[in-house]
Amino acid sequence: MAKKLMIFLLLGCFIVGCAILPETSNIVEVTNTEQNPALGTVEASVVPTMTIEPTKTSMPKEIQDIEELTRWIDNYVKANDGKVQINGVEMDRSQLEAEVRNNIKSYLVTKYVNNSGTQFLVINSTPIAIKADGEKWKEATLKMLGDIVGVKIGTLLGDPNISKIFIDTYWRNEYHIGVSCFDNSNITRNGETDWDWSNTQFQMAKTNDLETRLQAVLFGLYRPSWANEDVTQEDLDMMTRLIVKYAKEKGVTEIVVTNESTPYIDQYRNDIYWDKFGIDYILNAFRLTKEIYPEAKLIFNDTGNHTYWSTSTKTTREIANKLLEEGLIDYVGVEMHVDDFFMPNKDEIVEVFQSYPVPVVITEFDALLENIPANQKSEEMARITKIVFDGCLESGVCLSITTWGENDATTWEGRSVLHDQWNQRKMAYYVAMQSLYEHIPQVE
Repeated sequence: MAKKLMIFLLLGCFIVGCAILPETSNIVEVTNTEQNPALGTVEASVVPTMTIEPTKTSMPKEIQDIEELTRWIDNYVKANDGKVQINGVEMDRSQLEAEVRNNIKSYLVTKYVNNSGTQFLVINSTPIAIKADGEKWKEATLKMLGDIVGVKIGTLLGDPNISKIFIDTYWRNEYHIGVSCFDNSNITRNGETDWDWSNTQFQMAKTNDLETRLQAVLFGLYRPSWANEDVTQEDLDMMTRLIVKYAKEKGVTEIVVTNESTPYIDQYRNDIYWDKFGIDYILNAFRLTKEIYPEAKLIFNDTGNHTYWSTSTKTTREIANKLLEEGLIDYVGVEMHVDDFFMPNKDEIVEVFQSYPVPVVITEFDALLENIPANQKSEEMARITKIVFDGCLESGVCLSITTWGENDATTWEGRSVLHDQWNQRKMAYYVAMQSLYEHIPQVE
């Protein structure tokens, strides 16, 4: 009787054990006998094995409610050219998802933000998803991480017909700041202009609850055709009043008062206002802007002023100091157009930013990669992005980073930003999130 009972129990255990085995798929050949730390399986050199797909019963409880994890991991893997390295093992999207779901605890990190625990799903030091205390898991964005670190993310608002962004509320989840780039060349000498495109941009910003920046009041390169050698200070005052009153009417948060108003290299001098009036035209423009709209944050903006050696850096510092003496400036705008000539260096960015007398905002970040081989552009943009974000964050004086367009379709001169021409996240986007994540303040 005891022998029959033992046989019955063994048979029952075998049946139950088979019933709970997960399904298998994707037979793969294994080439060595070492323990694979990423996949957690023992590999044999001659015996094929199965890649075990996660099932609902095999998933740890923490991950069961993340219904969109497949899409989030897919976005990350696509940005990395379809393959990622996890502990030395190359994986595609399905392999990475299986690895994360089966070993979820290895990828969860809790950090204390605003005195409450925030969970991060972290892959290769990059936060893919965030779960704030009492909330559901969400795909991580630059805006979310910017909120945590205290750095705002902005973009030039582009034409949806070019950007291919047709979701009216897209910008709400990605950005804090929306920029309207006003074309000064449309102003007539009797003080009339076309506000149609600016109105469209500000409506986009309003729909998405964005802070707004108008750029720029006076811009010598794109001046009206009549504003040449015979331009007067009265003409400049007229244009300033016209644009600043409009900005006030729209409730603009920040105003670039003068843009690229000094020569950063002599052969590129293009501002006839500077040639004729020198620094006085800048001071006058800031005084009048402050008088008309004292609530707005005022920016002196220039290009090439993130490097030690640039004439623009020295001039920016001198002008910012003069403006500060009169209480006329809030931020120095650093465009951060990156190319072979103005390649950034993190330590240099930190030192230059800290040398300015007021906080810094990066106003037009992009990179020209025309001399980089096609198969290296993605990694080079990611490398540049890490330098720029790390430099901004480690300076302690950088308040925001704005890309000059939402994606590669809306930039100028074929430059690159953080989304590709189809508005998909690039490797650089995830590197930017990695930088922000790494700079979350540690709570003792």
